[in-house]
Amino acid sequence: MSPKPIYPDGYYAENGDRNSQDGDFEEFHKQTLMRDQDEQLEGVSYTVGNLREQAREMGEELDDQVMSVIP
Repeated sequence: MSPKPIYPDGYYAENGDRNSQDGDFEEFHKQTLMRDQDEQLEGVSYTVGNLREQAREMGEELDDQVMSVIP
């Protein structure tokens, strides 16, 4: 009995034929895409948080500069 292939995307075909298990593969593919999207969204969320903090600091700096220019 030959070993069951594991495809480059990580999908494990039980009988060695990826096409015979289209439903299983589709579900696996959806889950993989969702996991990848979740990871990417976490990165976007982190970046947006950084931008929000930078904008807050810039606003504070501008307020300080206005106060120093206007007596």
